[in-house]
Amino acid sequence: MTIIQLKNTPGAYKLVAIGHAGKGEGEKENLVCAAVSMLTQALVQFCRERSYRARAYSDRIGEGDIFLRFLSNGEDLEISGAFRLLETGLDMIEQSYPGRIQIVKINEE
Repeated sequence: MTIIQLKNTPGAYKLVAIGHAGKGEGEKENLVCAAVSMLTQALVQFCRERSYRARAYSDRIGEGDIFLRFLSNGEDLEISGAFRLLETGLDMIEQSYPGRIQIVKINEE
């Protein structure tokens, strides 16, 4: 299972994804893992390209984990929209493949 923590509040955006959504278990499970990886890695690349305008920025893509932190001096509508798009895609995966991913929304820093 992949546990995904998301924070999308004005000025503070965060993604933490840990684990595999069934890597190696079968074709369907590998598709879930690949979909989660592509969505989250696309968000990281999108944010990297805009990191010059962040007050603080860091990311890491590892084997089975992704971390992204983007702090701005107020709401960044483009970054917030990208996080909403990610959340929509992950929600669709979570509904279609129960028990493979879990999305946790965080409010604290």
